[in-house]
Amino acid sequence: MDKNEMMKKVKTNLQLDTGDYDLKILDTIQAVCDYCNLSWHRIPDELESFVRRKVQGILEFEESNAGGYTPPVASISEGDVRVSFAQSSDNSWVTITELNVRDKQWLNRYRNLRWPYEP
Repeated sequence: MDKNEMMKKVKTNLQLDTGDYDLKILDTIQAVCDYCNLSWHRIPDELESFVRRKVQGILEFEESNAGGYTPPVASISEGDVRVSFAQSSDNSWVTITELNVRDKQWLNRYRNLRWPYEP
C-alpha cells in the first residue's frame, strides 16, 4: 500500500473524520519509512497497526496535556509540603511522538538494508 492508502486506513480505524490529524499521521508514516528504508509507494500492510497505535498514543497524550497533564506522583512530604512527580522516559513528549527503542525493536523485522553507493 502507499502512504495515501495507509493514511485512509489509519483514519478509518481510528474513526477520525476530519483532516485535522493528517499531518500527524503522515509524519508518523514518514518516520517509519525513514527508519525502515521503505518507499512511500510500497509500505507493508502489517505496518498499519504500528502507525495506528503510534498515532493513537500521540492523540491521547495531546488530549491529556490539553487539560493540564499531571504525571504520576512519586512522593509527597507533609512538612513544607513537597510533591515529587514521576517523570519517566515512558511518559515524555519525545518518547511518545518519536520512535523509541521499543518501537525500533518492533520495526527491525521490516527494515531494509541500504548498501553504500559505489560509483
